[in-house]
Amino acid sequence: MSDQKFGLSLTNISGTPADELIRIALRAGFTAVSPSFSPHIDDVCREAISAGARLQSVHAPFGQAANMWSNDPELRRKAIDEVIPTVEAAARYCVPVVVCHTWIGFTNDPTPTLCGLENHERLVRRAEALGVRIAYENTEGEGTLFALMEHFKGCDTVGYCWDSGHELCYNRGTDLLERLGDRLLMTHINDNVGITNSDGSIYFTDDLHLLPFDGKVDWQRAAKRLSAAKMQEYINFELKLAGEGLAKELYSSLSVEEYVREAYKRAKRLADMI
Repeated sequence: MSDQKFGLSLTNISGTPADELIRIALRAGFTAVSPSFSPHIDDVCREAISAGARLQSVHAPFGQAANMWSNDPELRRKAIDEVIPTVEAAARYCVPVVVCHTWIGFTNDPTPTLCGLENHERLVRRAEALGVRIAYENTEGEGTLFALMEHFKGCDTVGYCWDSGHELCYNRGTDLLERLGDRLLMTHINDNVGITNSDGSIYFTDDLHLLPFDGKVDWQRAAKRLSAAKMQEYINFELKLAGEGLAKELYSSLSVEEYVREAYKRAKRLADMI
């Protein structure tokens, strides 16, 4: 797909100021960017627009994601109050998609609750009223993702964000694109080496966000699965320059500009396989 366009998530790529990183991404060949919500979201969105970048999505905070499902109404209120400002910010700048996690935590298996589904309904109704779509991302606890995708089946406001790295190291390689690819709204393309704990348990330290082809994701298979999923105007990459272990070994000698240029080369390589 030689005409495929690419986006870059702005989170985790060194401590480079957003305005500089946006321009680095554009020079490398990316044409869209996706910031994470922060107190500076308005400044970041304005910088992107000024630079000529497409704002593809905004990533919502997820520290309270588990409490969206709580039986405690006060915890549920705090959880939704964490996310709604992201939807409102996206609407201010005509950003079409907000990416949301459905769970956070590795020590217990999430059980979807009726009150949690009702809480997410409030979120989705607010997004719908503002012309924003919600893309639920696969993370740990995919049971809550499946519950939401089933609950909002047929709802155009709700779709799926595929994180290729999470699929390998959190979801144990389950083919989530086969199940949810027809509802794909957003991608977080990245790589890792899978689950490294000897007891087979999952943990955030395995979520390395390596460049594609530097880990153990089967990219030939991934490309085939992407080609069968809902077509994306932009394929977005969510990467991490700063890191320890393998990431440090691979990228510590690269400047931010060199790293982003290499990321674009990997993006083109993947697109050529689709």
